[in-house]
Order: sequence, then structure tokens, then C-alpha cells
Amino acid sequence: MTKEDWGQAHFRFAQSPMSWLLTAETLIDAATQTYFTAAEQAEKFEAASQAATEKATAALDGSENGIASEEILEAEPKFLPAFMLYGFALENLLKGVLVARDANLVGDKKINVPKTHDLVALADLAKISLSTTLRDLLKRLSTITTWSGRYPAAVSIEDFAPIGIAAQQQLIKRHADDFADTIVLINQLRAMLPPALDKKRGGVIVVWQGDADE
Repeated sequence: MTKEDWGQAHFRFAQSPMSWLLTAETLIDAATQTYFTAAEQAEKFEAASQAATEKATAALDGSENGIASEEILEAEPKFLPAFMLYGFALENLLKGVLVARDANLVGDKKINVPKTHDLVALADLAKISLSTTLRDLLKRLSTITTWSGRYPAAVSIEDFAPIGIAAQQQLIKRHADDFADTIVLINQLRAMLPPALDKKRGGVIVVWQGDADE
């Protein structure tokens, strides 16, 4: 096998349903670790927020301008990066399902999966039946993966306005429900793909012997 043949075979394998699933699993592992770290921090943050509220309320009587503030002594939980990674994982799973159903999407020199990052659009292309709750979840995850999980602002105010800060706060308040719904959808898509190699260890090493003149 020449280097060119190997490169093309490797490129085609990288587009296989198994490869999409393996990438998704890596993202899911990282997302889950990030989520539970944030969930643990959320308990500390809520307790610190309550303590700060009580201190500020107590100080209000002595305030000359009718305003009192108190610093929250715990960091805010970082749920947004967890859901960004889950969104990336879902995109890989959805594209893997599309490839599993249409082998023509695998190209020799160019990948042919849909270029969109819109999770709702990908789910529709894959003919995934979505409840209203899951459709709303995918819509919000698309926003997170497109900009709000990575950048402070969207490209335009039209894209920025619907989410802003309020929607991010809403995500934190309902993170447990979003987490549960995300895992349900992940498992649904996993079942549509051929099983991946066991990645709990370090993978495998493949060696081969080429012709002497290569």
C-alpha cells in the first residue's frame, strides 16, 4: 500500500459511522466530567449566594442610598462549556447517522456530510423524531455551539438578542433537566450507529510492511 493509498483509506475511515461515534464519545466523556464539576460547584454557589443575600439585606438598614451589596464568595458554576461539548457530540452523532444511512456521503478527497452546525436541521435530515422539548433543547445547544459557548457575542444582534444573558441563566437553573434530556437523545442516536471500539483503554497500534522501494 502506497502512502497515497493509505492516506485515502485513512480519510475514508475517518468519515465512517464508527469514527463519528468515537469522536462523539470523547466529547461526551469530557462534557460529563465538566457537567458534574459544575453541578458540585452549583451547590456551593447557591449557598454562597444565599449568604451574600442575607448579609446585604442586613446591611440595607444602615445604607444611606437604600442600596447594599455583598460579594458572592464562590465561583459561578460553568455549565455552558459542558453543554457546548454535548452539542458538539450530538453533531457528530447526527452526522454519523447520516453517513450510516447513505454511504455516498463518504468521499475519497472531500467529506460530503451537510456543512451545517444546526442540530435541529441535522436531526430533521436524519429523520429523527423530536418532541417539542428536545427540539427546543437542540435549538439552544446550537446557539451554544455556534457562539455563546465560545464567544461573548454573536456575529449580529439578531442572533445575539434571542439568547443574551437571561437565557444562559435559564440554562443554569434548569441544567438538570437539560442534562437528562441530552443523555436520552445521545443514547437514542448511539443505538442507530454500529458499536465503536472500546476506548476505555488506550486503543490499538497497527503496523504494516510495505514494499522495499516505498
